[in-house]
Amino acid sequence: TIANANANANANANANPSNIIPPPPELQPLIFRNQTPLQPHQIQTDYSSNPFASYIDGCSIVQNHADCFSTTFKNLCRDLQQSFPHVYINTYLTPTNSSAVKAHADDRDVFVIQIQGCKRWKVYKDVPVPYPYAHEQVGKNGVPVPFLSSCTSTDSKNNGHSSGNTDTKSTTQKLSSLSSSSSSSTLIETTLHPGDILYMPRGYVHEACTMISASDLLSSSTASSTTTTSSSSLSTVSTKSYIRNISSTPITLEDQIKSSPHKTTISLASRLEQFRDPVSREKRFAEPVGRSWSVKELRRKSYDDLQKLWYVLYKERNMLMTESEIARRYGQYFPQPERKEKVKKSMGAIKQVLGERKREKITYHRAKMELETKDD
Repeated sequence: TIANANANANANANANPSNIIPPPPELQPLIFRNQTPLQPHQIQTDYSSNPFASYIDGCSIVQNHADCFSTTFKNLCRDLQQSFPHVYINTYLTPTNSSAVKAHADDRDVFVIQIQGCKRWKVYKDVPVPYPYAHEQVGKNGVPVPFLSSCTSTDSKNNGHSSGNTDTKSTTQKLSSLSSSSSSSTLIETTLHPGDILYMPRGYVHEACTMISASDLLSSSTASSTTTTSSSSLSTVSTKSYIRNISSTPITLEDQIKSSPHKTTISLASRLEQFRDPVSREKRFAEPVGRSWSVKELRRKSYDDLQKLWYVLYKERNMLMTESEIARRYGQYFPQPERKEKVKKSMGAIKQVLGERKREKITYHRAKMELETKDD
């Protein structure tokens, strides 16, 4: 069967050589055999660089940045970028009763959309490194998962995800305090069916395996996250339409949410709304902008008031950055851009007041110690 697949692929290539435009190296599909990525020379030797032949042979195919090849995926990313600053999609095609990659954690928020087939997912409760950076992802780049003794090393391809430079030595030292023989309780263990969505927060260790009776196809929608993990603001209607375009079987996502026993796999919370401007663009153009806080006013505030005000200004700054980026991407004018400068000045004034109080406190304690020394 593999020989026939290779022969057909070569025949098609010879028949239409002008139609074949190979993708750049960073967009070439990754092929995993027994949870280990194959090197380019192995793929060429074993399968003549034909990913379909490798799938027939029991390998998993991972396509990073599938939104570069699919209009449907591209539209889904564009829709999600109204709420997230950066979104891309990876697809995983996994044979029956197998697993593409080992247990690992990601340095970004992930939304798993099951397109075809079924896949069993397990998410662990313990988070080895909260909000990890690229070099701190356990289960990748040689960084072990502390509570899984079998996951001592992984592939250099980062389990199908792109990443930057790594520093596994420092991360291993950070994890040394955790016992490698300890076991972590399971947070979620469930099966995804076509149309189900699983939200995977940044840093949570997870693994998945296809069912015995069917292979699967899923897309992993990856969204960049801040230091605090945010839930999705996915629209149920738009998600339903995207899945219908991708899958060969019509799916009604609303009915699955109501009747499916796998309700725990759907996480459609909207905490991300706090990063959007509650005032409409039309009202924002008409409403006047207030002034920034002065140092003189803030000197009369207590520590508690300054802390509350800092939190409000911090949220306001994040909201303004989000709205400014959305306006830039859609070629729109960002209303009242002077708000960003006023928020910056107010936060700077709070820092100045806190600095003054800190210096006064240090001066007081030094003077007190000098008096006590003289008395002695």
